Amino acid sequence: MAEPTATTRRPSLLRLFLTFGKIGLLSFGGGQTAIVFSEQEVVERGKWLSAEDYDLTYALSRIYPGIHVLAQAVLIGHMVRGLAGALACSLGLLVLSSAATLALAVSYAGLRANPLIANVMDDVLAATAGLTFGLGFRLAREAVHHERDAGRWITLALVVGGFALLGLLRVNAALVVLVTAVAGVFLYRLGGGARGPA
Repeated sequence: MAEPTATTRRPSLLRLFLTFGKIGLLSFGGGQTAIVFSEQEVVERGKWLSAEDYDLTYALSRIYPGIHVLAQAVLIGHMVRGLAGALACSLGLLVLSSAATLALAVSYAGLRANPLIANVMDDVLAATAGLTFGLGFRLAREAVHHERDAGRWITLALVVGGFALLGLLRVNAALVVLVTAVAGVFLYRLGGGARGPA
């Protein structure tokens, strides 16, 4: 796996644990909110990884089985602090959010019966949809920006094709990853392997 670039910083293990603990606690409505928060913390605020390295952890975490957010946390931790960093990030993401989830699960029936809490939960789901589209747009823009010539058109075709399969035709996500991976290999070879920085 690629090493962080020279412009990035090396956080302490405690900082990694607390940051991913915060991400876990604030990630309401699904994994996409965790991705948005982690990108802000890791790339924009902490400057631990470049945007390109962060996108690499996102892409790799999508081809692993299991919980993608956890896989990405492990990858980020490993890139910035090795095995200890991977452990700190994964524990930070899991420990605090699991405790909060357990506490909320015990009181869920009572909370859901409260009209105010029910409205808040519905609004969180709507906001999550917006975050998902925003994240998808940012990642697609970054992917297209880092390509050149034919590579840009191929990347754009894969993005649109993946969205159509997943969002419009409702094809299984694992199958979409497999199909777009195979199509990507074929199309990039057909295009002469034109990849690289713009």
